[in-house]
Amino acid sequence: CNKNRQITKLHFPNVGLDGSLPSEIGFLPHLQEMIFTNNYLAGTVPLAFGNLKDLKNVDLSYNRLVGKIPLEFGELRMMQSFYLHS
Repeated sequence: CNKNRQITKLHFPNVGLDGSLPSEIGFLPHLQEMIFTNNYLAGTVPLAFGNLKDLKNVDLSYNRLVGKIPLEFGELRMMQSFYLHS
């Protein structure tokens, strides 16, 4: 959280998460980092993630994600790194 108690980072690497990525994450307007590497997440990257205008770093690598990256990610001007490999 930042000094205003707004969530800016979600770091859950290597913790055995399974299921799908919740689209509700897309409603965290101050989120800057989302690290979910090396879990068991499946499904697609939610379209709602395109709402995260402050997002800088994303690591969704080593999960079971499928499908295309939403086009809205191309409009995230703050993005510095995006990892989605297995």
